[in-house]
Amino acid sequence: MTDDAKQNAVDMLWRGLNACMSLNREITIGTVTHWLEYHGAGLPDVPLIQERVRDDAQNWASYATQPELEAYMVAALLELEKSSLTNKAAKRLGAAAFKGMDLVARDAFATWVGKQNG
Repeated sequence: MTDDAKQNAVDMLWRGLNACMSLNREITIGTVTHWLEYHGAGLPDVPLIQERVRDDAQNWASYATQPELEAYMVAALLELEKSSLTNKAAKRLGAAAFKGMDLVARDAFATWVGKQNG
């Protein structure tokens, strides 16, 4: 699907939801909320076997929505600030974040890192 086709689909959905809201706000909000809950990943499972933590996390993340991923990531990062982070864990987090950046952001980040090393 092209970017234009995606934008057209988003625009059509937006207009449709607004039209539904003008007819019945309560039913529209209830329907959209139910849809989001149904298609979300829900809470991540807590593995009973410590070795499966990464596999279980990856499995949950593959089904999670963008808002779910962001919410749990922010909460996890805030918790990590309270504890010491090993160099290996910090490298994994940094590498994952770096891979998610576009080329301009990567270059800017690499420049910033270079300045931090003095």
